[in-house]
Amino acid sequence: MIVDTVVFLVAAVVILAGAIGVVFSRNPVHSALMLVMTLFGVAVLFVAQEAHFLAAVQVIVYAGAIVVLFLFVIMLLGVDTAENLSSEPLAGQRPAAAVVVASALGLLALLAVRAVQVSTGATSVTLPLDSGRSNIAVLAEVLFTDYLFAFEVTSVLLVIAVVGAVVMARRGRPPAGRRRGWTRTSGRAPHRDRIGAGVTVDETWYLVLSAMLFTIGACGLLVRRNPLVMFMCVELMLNAVNLTFVTFSNVLNDVAGQVVVFFVLVVAAAEVVVGLGIIVAILRRRPQATADDVSMLRG
Repeated sequence: MIVDTVVFLVAAVVILAGAIGVVFSRNPVHSALMLVMTLFGVAVLFVAQEAHFLAAVQVIVYAGAIVVLFLFVIMLLGVDTAENLSSEPLAGQRPAAAVVVASALGLLALLAVRAVQVSTGATSVTLPLDSGRSNIAVLAEVLFTDYLFAFEVTSVLLVIAVVGAVVMARRGRPPAGRRRGWTRTSGRAPHRDRIGAGVTVDETWYLVLSAMLFTIGACGLLVRRNPLVMFMCVELMLNAVNLTFVTFSNVLNDVAGQVVVFFVLVVAAAEVVVGLGIIVAILRRRPQATADDVSMLRG
């Protein structure tokens, strides 16, 4: 249907525009707001591929909790000053970013010229998506049966991450008299729509978009030096991976890909909590610290 194709194109523009905004915004607050655009765009594509539960988690956990946590840390530490993007503290980081872009362009050309054939005819290793039940029911059954142990381990990981972040980010009590500073079956047809003559929106489009999003995140990780913005670039890369897993899950008619994305979302939340705790501990000691000040992590 034309409507589905238009939804994909609009969501793709929003995703890429938000990702570019994350990388090239001088102010970390603006980067965080641009990240919200990308996260909402990915959630829309999850809905388009009938991953409704993951779309809800994407909005609630990522666009809601994680971005709010980014903004809270920025405002708490007062590190919302603009970054000078023209300087290159580490020699060779810009050429490395150029190599990543060139490699990604080659991958995009390969995906654009040759459609990806992923249907193998193998049976589903978990549960098929077209079993006649809702996406949430199928995903819940797999999580609480085949992946129950992994689910429980992940919940423990979240608790450990929260406790660790509190310990690292808390301010120590200053000594008396001294003031302390801020120191698989293939029976299900792939998702595709035709618009006009010869133009087909299929899994290749999703994979190309994922590759572009991952490339933008990788380039931002190499170019930017603000640790908070670099963290946001890592989130862009993780969202690209999640979109790829959901695409293959939809094409192969296997819920296992969506299960992987669920665990990635949970582990990413734990990673953000611990990472921001480390960043808070560092920026309290040196508010103008960048990723080049890795020596502060020693001892």
